[in-house]
Amino acid sequence: IGQHRDRLQQLVAERTRDLEATHAELATVLEGSADAIIGLDPDGAVRLWNRGAVALFGRGEADALGRDLNELIGPSGPEGERELAYISRVLGAEGALVGFITSRRTADGSWLPVSLTQTVLCDQVGCPLGTSLIIRDNRAQARLDDHLRRSERLATVSVMAAGLAHEIRNPLGIVGNRIEVMQREAADRHDATLSRDLETLAAHVERLRRLTTDLPRFARDEGDTVGAVRLDEGVLPGLARLA
Repeated sequence: IGQHRDRLQQLVAERTRDLEATHAELATVLEGSADAIIGLDPDGAVRLWNRGAVALFGRGEADALGRDLNELIGPSGPEGERELAYISRVLGAEGALVGFITSRRTADGSWLPVSLTQTVLCDQVGCPLGTSLIIRDNRAQARLDDHLRRSERLATVSVMAAGLAHEIRNPLGIVGNRIEVMQREAADRHDATLSRDLETLAAHVERLRRLTTDLPRFARDEGDTVGAVRLDEGVLPGLARLA
C-alpha cells in the first residue's frame, strides 16, 4: 500500500509539473503575442491585458485591469451602441464573433481600424466565465483596401475614357472631312479669309484627334519595356547638368 501511495504521489507530482509547464508556456504565448489578447469577466471588465494590447492601444496593464473595456477603447455613440448590440446578439447565438472589421479608440483618442474576434468562455457545466478577445491591427489591410478601391475607380475611368474617345472620334472624322472639302472650295474661289478660318478649324480638329488617340492609351494596361540604354547619350549629360 505504501509503495502504491508513493507511486500515486509521484504521478500527481509529475502531472502537476506538466500542467505548470503547459500553463507557463500558454502564458508566455498570450503575453508575447503581437495581437492584442484581452480577457473579460462576465461583466465586461478587463482581467487580462497582454503586451500586444499595451502596444496597440497605448495603455499599460495597470491602467486597463478592472476597467470596463468599452470605456477604455469604445465604441461610442449611437452607432457604437448598435455595434455592441450586434456583437452581443452574435455571441449569444453562436458563442463567437470572428474577424469583425471595426475600429477602436487608443489612449491618445485616435481611432484605429482593427479586426476583432471575440469568444464566450464557459466552464465545464456551461456557465459563462467571461469572454476573450483577439484584436488585430488592421491598418495595413485598410490601406490595401483603399488602394484596391482607387484601382477599381481608375479602371472604370479608363473604360469611360476609351468609350469617350470612340464617341468623339467618329464625329471628328466627319467634321475633318467636311473642312477639307470646304478648303478645296475656298481655294477654288480664292477666298483667303475663309481659307484662314478653315485652317484654324482644322488645327483644332487635329488637336482633338490627337487627344482621342491618347485616351485609349490610358485605358490600355501597357507594361513597362526593358532595353539597353546608352548612358553617354542622355543620362550622364543630364546628371552632369544637375550637378
